Amino acid sequence: MTLALRVTITNLILDLTFVVCPLCGKMSSLRTFNPGSLDLDIYVQDVKGLGRGRGFKVVGKSSALNKPSITQPIKSRVLDLSLMLYERRLLSQEEIIGRFKLSPPEDLEEERDALRADLSDTEYQLKQVEEERDILRTDLSETEEHLNEARVKIERYSNRLNELIGLVADVLDEDSDDWEVEEDGAYAILKSGVERLIESYQALKASEAEEEDI
Repeated sequence: MTLALRVTITNLILDLTFVVCPLCGKMSSLRTFNPGSLDLDIYVQDVKGLGRGRGFKVVGKSSALNKPSITQPIKSRVLDLSLMLYERRLLSQEEIIGRFKLSPPEDLEEERDALRADLSDTEYQLKQVEEERDILRTDLSETEEHLNEARVKIERYSNRLNELIGLVADVLDEDSDDWEVEEDGAYAILKSGVERLIESYQALKASEAEEEDI
């Protein structure tokens, strides 16, 4: 924004033009307007008065980049100004990309397509994993069912072995706990009992044969 002032000096009329900063509203002479010469920083200054009519003196200067109360409204205004310049085609997309060192739209589209392809592959792999998981769950369920059936059969066989052990012990009129068994388990106990039953039967047959001979 420019502001034209007309200054009359005696009979001479001068046209002086000033630039009004769209960020802060400060007026600067167009002849001396050079924002690029300023430091890239946001400063706050401390001043003190030099007395009536003598102005002020800067006594301190520091960066305000760490003060959100100052940087936030400046940032918001800069964004508005950038959008205005872009909409008026005074600021191009290429300038924005170059200044902020952003990836060109073509590269972004390629990255987007690559990400979409990766996402598609990931979704496909995830679907395969879920299918394998369902298969494993089915197999596990069937295995648990078979395992339960096997446990029932083992328990039934164990009960049957204990019954047979009890019958053999009753025939021998002995306590199965007294049998000498080399291995642990009901089958070994039953085997020992059957062997003792066979020995007892053979001894009985031998005794009957001796009595017949007499």
